[in-house]
Amino acid sequence: MRLIELVPDTDTLLALQPEELGPYVFKVAQAEANKPMGNRLMHVQTVTAQLGVPLGNGRPGYEQGRMGEVERAVLAAWHWLDREGYLDPPDDWNGRNGFRVPSRKAGELNDPRAIQAAAKFPKALLHPTIAERAYMPLLRGDFSDAITRSFTAVEQAVRAAGKYREDQVGVALMEEAFNVDRGPLSDMSRPVGERVGMRNLFAGAFGLHRNPHAHGAVAVDEAKAREIVMLAAHLMRIVDARRQP
Repeated sequence: MRLIELVPDTDTLLALQPEELGPYVFKVAQAEANKPMGNRLMHVQTVTAQLGVPLGNGRPGYEQGRMGEVERAVLAAWHWLDREGYLDPPDDWNGRNGFRVPSRKAGELNDPRAIQAAAKFPKALLHPTIAERAYMPLLRGDFSDAITRSFTAVEQAVRAAGKYREDQVGVALMEEAFNVDRGPLSDMSRPVGERVGMRNLFAGAFGLHRNPHAHGAVAVDEAKAREIVMLAAHLMRIVDARRQP
């Protein structure tokens, strides 16, 4: 098992805190130790030794130019596991040489799945601003936070593009910015029906998704959160297209 199979890219790995990366490092080290020819002893070098090796089929390993940062992040995660009692030395000799075995406490580590699943949802699909705000909350399972951050970014972009005040927010802002007759972000070259549709798209998206999640009133699962964040990315691209040069 390779770490890049679980944590899909360099930026994601470096954005994780040691306690977030730790379970992934543990899983890889344990899998390597438990191979048929393994000695059942875990060592961080079995993780770091393969960081830059390509996966094959055109899939690279972690970025060679940032390998020092990647290795330091992995070592910090390993030291966190050791410090927090998830690892035990197997005996005095092997312990002094950096080998470890899972402690009884290791059973408390969560099965790390969220970031592995995120490899199926590439960050490149998102508008850069939405990716910056929402991608890590999505990976961490903070779905409502990801949605709120996404729609806040859209709201800020609409306000800036239309030169609105900071106190103009939400559905009312969208209806004004995309007003069919006078909205600064409404494309007056398009038929009135399309302008109505654009206004309704923005106002409806904010009424349905932004406000309930901002107020913590709606529970959302991973698949729905991704869909809503993708919608925010679509709205952000529309705002980009409507910005005055």
